[in-house]
Formats: sequence, structure tokens, C-alpha cells
Amino acid sequence: MKITNKFKLASILCFFAFFSCETTELDLTVDPNNLSLEQTEIRFLYNGVQVRHGSFIQSMGTNTSDVMRQTNMSGNQYENAFGPVAFSDSWNNAYRSVLANINVILKKAEGNPLFDKYVAASKIISANVLITLVDVYGDVPWSETFNEVITSPKLDSGSSVYSVAEGLLNEAIVLIDGGQGVAIENEKHYNSNMASWKKLANTLKMKIYYQSRLVDASAVSKFEAIVSSGNYISTNADNFVFSWGDNLLNPNSRHPWYNDGYGPGGVPRIGFYMSNHLMNLMRNSYPKQITQAGSISFTATAGSNVVVVNHPSHNLQAGFLIAYSGVSALGTGGNSTVTAAKLNQTFEVFQVIDANSYRIRLDVNAGTADTNTGGANIVGSASVSDPRMAYYFYRQVGNYNVTNATITSALPCLNQTVPAHYPSNMVFCRLPNGNTEGWWGRDHGNQDGIPPDGTRRTLCGLYPAGGRTDDRSFQHINDQDSGAKGNGVTPIILNSSVHFWRAEMTFFGGSGTFDTHLTNGINNSIAYVSSFLIRDKPSVITANLPSTTQIATHSADILARLAAATSTQDRMELWAEQFLISTYGNGLDSYAAYRRTGFPKNIQMNIEPNPGPFMRTFWYPDSEVSANANVSQKPNLSIQTFWDNNPITGFLQNN
Repeated sequence: MKITNKFKLASILCFFAFFSCETTELDLTVDPNNLSLEQTEIRFLYNGVQVRHGSFIQSMGTNTSDVMRQTNMSGNQYENAFGPVAFSDSWNNAYRSVLANINVILKKAEGNPLFDKYVAASKIISANVLITLVDVYGDVPWSETFNEVITSPKLDSGSSVYSVAEGLLNEAIVLIDGGQGVAIENEKHYNSNMASWKKLANTLKMKIYYQSRLVDASAVSKFEAIVSSGNYISTNADNFVFSWGDNLLNPNSRHPWYNDGYGPGGVPRIGFYMSNHLMNLMRNSYPKQITQAGSISFTATAGSNVVVVNHPSHNLQAGFLIAYSGVSALGTGGNSTVTAAKLNQTFEVFQVIDANSYRIRLDVNAGTADTNTGGANIVGSASVSDPRMAYYFYRQVGNYNVTNATITSALPCLNQTVPAHYPSNMVFCRLPNGNTEGWWGRDHGNQDGIPPDGTRRTLCGLYPAGGRTDDRSFQHINDQDSGAKGNGVTPIILNSSVHFWRAEMTFFGGSGTFDTHLTNGINNSIAYVSSFLIRDKPSVITANLPSTTQIATHSADILARLAAATSTQDRMELWAEQFLISTYGNGLDSYAAYRRTGFPKNIQMNIEPNPGPFMRTFWYPDSEVSANANVSQKPNLSIQTFWDNNPITGFLQNN
């Protein structure tokens, strides 16, 4: 992995061409007509570093999202799901683009305080790349990487690379505190606000200590020292994200998930599926029992799947899941399509009309109009779905008939038996209420071919991909102009995540209370995700989005479960589930947390009963193994990174 001057020059020219059309704002103390070659190169190299860093994190975050069931992993053998060839581009992006060009910036800016801000930001980005490489691969090349005499740099221990990252962050903080240098032009994260960059540097140090908790006895005290300073990411305004644009051509600046999910004729990347596990976790995980008897009438309208339920003084809210008992069949007047069997399932209260009536959907249209009245009991109810679902996903259909031949052809698992190793409460094929609500994803490890489902499958939504808000319009996506047109983000370090870190640390001497940090993490995540609505089109039906009442109900349900979770294991399970949800869009942190804590344990199993060992780290890329004599391929996926000293077998469950 020799990084040559020829390659560096090519990178400079490439980035100059890529960014030359962008508008810039120079610091007024610098004459734009008298910039030196070094100044010009540093500016354009840094522009490229920002973009390549965002692309690197997006790529690594997507792969780890698949592994963590945030998105669907296609491949029922872990060792083949992400083969060595899959990582060559992201590895080369990290070393040959981001780190190599930062190395050039540091050399050209050496001894010149005019570029202290560029150098500080570059060191912080370098640190984040190094942390990510260690978290994903374990031992990686660093100390010899930019030695032009050495063509095959050795692997450095993960712990030593973490120490390098910590040192880079400390150096960056010193430069920021010095207050010298021109503002960074086209700075895409914090608009050259170096106070925000310092918060980021401190937060990345917190991440180093947080990740190293199992192997560093001083990690908690060092973590808490930064907490005490108050100088870290603590509001959503501080979130460290990479923002994608909405430009389609020359260049395409849209979020990669948007490019994968939105296009003429259906889904462009035909193997891109949402995760049944994550959707079910957000929709059906927090049951709330409601029993209510009464005289209820069901009114069906011919040609419609919508049924009005007239239920005096019901205590339901939109989004509740309900089931009935003791209800005779609709259709005594000749309507044979709505039967007692059709009522023997779970329904969503998708609209509350008033205190005495609401609407549900069947998975078939009624043959004739009819009303049936009789005694009935609501035998159970689940809480309103996680309000972030309206922003994470977009449903192209509102319901589907699981016995219809067209549907079973498009969703062939409907005709398959549940894997024998799945427990009875594990989602398989579709959500329990998927057919009545339109949720359509895939199970972990499902590597089936692609059926004709492009017009029905659930797509990525407004957050983080810049797609469409799920306002229950249920329209097939057939263009590249839907939603926010890809104007999304790659989340890197979020305020909500820091609250989750602090919640975990309370078990090991960290300050504050677990309950407070957990609820702050959830609430800040909901607030940040909801703020993306302004990016979507004005035509969004806002009345169909989660209301303040629904959000409050969701929060109350979480608090109720938290109160009921008396054991550390139960509380950590709740923590890990919510951390998984809040880190949607970048699986790196949840992947690290899973290996460090072993939670969540109630995660969907691979559809294959013997999928091989779960990846404690990923394969080294083929390109590096082939080119670098000092990098040999790992013997298996059980090789652990330095901060993971947990048992190799029996620790990570449900894989």
C-alpha cells in the first residue's frame, strides 16, 4: 500500500476538478487573487477529504447496518455475506484518499499557522477514520503507511492506533485553542466554527474511552473528565453528520440509499431491502394491554378494505394495535369476503374519527356494504408505533392480501414454513400486522432471488436517505424526484448517541442516572429525525404523521417498560434496542456495542440455522492482502479487535 507522489498529484487534480464549480467564501484577511500554490492545494484537498470521509463512513456504516439488522443482509453465511473483495473500495478510500490527502495537507501546512484550522479539522477526521478502521478490522497499517521507502507497511496493533487517534485529537484541540489561521472554506460540517470542532474532538476522545472500557481501567474516569468539562456534543445542533445534496447529475450528490431505492421503473438496486427485524422492533415491541368490552358495530363499504368501528367511549389512539374476541362475522347480508377469520388477526387503529368510532383496514376489499352489530371485546392493544417509523421508511402499499396469488409470487416466503430454529415470537417473512399496514421487508440472511416486488416493498424514507416521508399516501415510487431528492445525511456522531454512551457508563461508575440518559437519548433522536420534515415536499399529508399525543404515548410506553425492567440484563436489553433504533443510517456504533456488551440478545436470527461464526471483525480487503506482503488474510471471522475481550463462543446470541 505504497502511497506515491504521483497518486497524490492525481488526487489533487481530481479534487480540484470535482469542486471547482463550488462557491467559496475566503477569509477577508486573505487576498483570493494572491493565493500560493500550497494554499490552493490545501483548500481543494480539504474539500475532497470531507467528501471522501463522508463516503467512507457511509460505506462502512451500511455494511455494519446489514450485520446489525438495521437493513437487510443478503447472505446466510457470515463469511460470504461480505467477502474480502467487498471492502477494497472503502479501504482504498480511507487510505489513498482521506488519509493520504490529509498527510499532504499536514506537510504543506507545517510551520504555517495560517492553516491551523485546516490542520485541526484534518487531524480530527484522521482520528475518526483510524477509530473506524480499528473497530471494523482490528489491527491495521498506520506507522509505516506514508513512508515512501516501505512498499508493504506492517500492521499496527489496534490499541496503538487508538493511541495515535487520541494524540491527533489532543493536537487538534491545542491548535483550536491557539485561535490562529484562516477560516476553512466550504466547511461542510460546522461552517468553520472551531468551537464545534473542539466539541467533536472531545466527543471522539469520549468514544475512544467508551469503546476501551473493557481493557482500560482508567477509561471511565477519563470519559467522565470530559463530561465534567461540558465541552462535548450535547445538543442536536452539535451533531456531526455528512450532508448529501439533491443534485442528480454532474455529479450525483444524493444519498447512496436514495440512489438505491428511488428511480424510474422501480427500485434501482434490486437487492436493497428494509429489515423486518428493525421494522417489527419499532412497530410491535412494547405491548400495552387494554381490555374493553362493549357493543360494537363494524361497517364495511363495498369495494373498500376500510372498516369503520363504532365503539362508544373507546380508549384508543391512532397507531394502536388491537385484536377482537366474540365478534360474529361481517357479511351476514351476503358479504362473503369479510369473514370471522378475517377478524382473527391484529389491526392498526389507523384513524380515530371521534370518541366513539375509529377506522381499521382488512387485507381484502368488502364485496358488499354491510353492518354487523354485536357484543365484542378488545382483548389486547399494543402501544403506538415508534414515531420515527414515519421518517425511516416509506410504504408503497397500505395493505396486501396474503392469500392472493400475485402477492404470494411477490412475497414467496408466505408459502414457506417458519425456520425451525426461530422462537415463536420471532418475526418471519412479514410483520404480524404487515399485511394490514403494508410493511414489506426481508429477514436477516435471506438471499433469495428478486421476485416482482419492486412496486410493493418498503423503501428507505426521509431520514437519513432524503427519501419520502411516510404520510400514508401509499404510492408507488417511479421517479427520481420523490421526497427530499436524496438531500439526507450520513450520521457520524449524534448527540443522542452520547446520551446512550453515558447511560451505559452509569453501570460502571459514570455520572447521572441510566433512566435519564436513556430517555434523553430517545427524545433527542426523535426530535432530530422529525426535524427533517422541512426537507420534504409541501405536499406531505402532515395530519397523517405522528402527533404530539402519539409521541408522548410512545415515550410513556418506554418509561413504563423501563420501570418494569428491574434487572441489569433487562435494562441493557432495552438500552441496546433503542440504541439500535437511534443509530439507524450508520451501524458502526451499534455493531461495536453489540460486540462489547452482548446486547441486544433478542435480535433476529439468521434465516440459516448454521450461518457460521458472526464477524467479530471483518475480512481484510483482497486488494490489500494482494498488494501488501505484511498483511495476511485472517483465518476466520472470530478474530477480535483489541477492546473486545469477551468470549468467542456463547457471548453473542441469536446469530
